[in-house]
Parts: sequence; C-alpha cells; structure tokens
Amino acid sequence: MKRSSHLIRLIIINLLLLIFVGGVHAQSSFKAVNKPATFKPGQNSPFGYWEYLPDGYNSSSKDWPLIVFLPGLGEKGNGTTELSRLLSNGPPKLIKNGKDFPFLIMSPQSWNGWWDADILIYFLDELEKRTGLIVTGYISPDLAPEG
Repeated sequence: MKRSSHLIRLIIINLLLLIFVGGVHAQSSFKAVNKPATFKPGQNSPFGYWEYLPDGYNSSSKDWPLIVFLPGLGEKGNGTTELSRLLSNGPPKLIKNGKDFPFLIMSPQSWNGWWDADILIYFLDELEKRTGLIVTGYISPDLAPEG
C-alpha cells in the first residue's frame, strides 16, 4: 500500500510539472475506450480508459511522451458504462474543459480504486497491445522488485 501511494504521489508531481508546459492549440482527440479486460483468472479487472491524442499524433512519425493518469477511489467503476466518472478530476477534466497538451494521456478506470505495481504493469502491457504504443520510461523505484 505504501508503495502504491508513493507511486501515485510521484505520478501526480510529474503530471503537475507537465501541465505548465504550453498546450497545443489545435484539433486533438479525446475518447472513451470501452475495453474490459481480465487481469488474472478469476479476478474481474476492467480497464476501460480515456485516451487523449494531441493534434498531429496520427500524421506524425515523431515520438510522443505518454502520461498515464491513475485516478483514485472517487473515479472507480466498471470500465465501460461508468467511464464518465474519470472526467471529474485531473487531466481528463482539463481536457474535457478544452485544455490541450503536447503529449498522450491515458487514464484507466480501476474497478476498486486502488493501484499496485502488478495491475499497472498489466495495464501498460495491454495499452501497448491495443495501441501499438511502446511504453518506456514508466518504471519508477516503486515498480522495481523489492529486495
């Protein structure tokens, strides 16, 4: 639990730093991706998510930074019909209100509102399979094995 809360704090701090970067003022894409998935056999862990793609993403061959915004207990849901709960805080709320960013943002919905390293790694692997994104640079000390 301590590792998860430290990871969330680290992500929030990095996200706040990036918010102050000037946004791209052009057409972008922000949509819900309703794709429930199974994390482990016998555990239902839907990972519907909101996906933000900045203007120029689809027509560019440049590398784009990726932020994965992990919402908390207030935004938990079933990953499909309850995805709108993710729009109440953080980058999804800013994007909904017209803010543009020069990076990709993915915001998954947790079924229980909690995140741990295994679930986060699973989501990032699924994200890479679904979108073709190569997710690098997301490893923090909290995701490293203990020992």
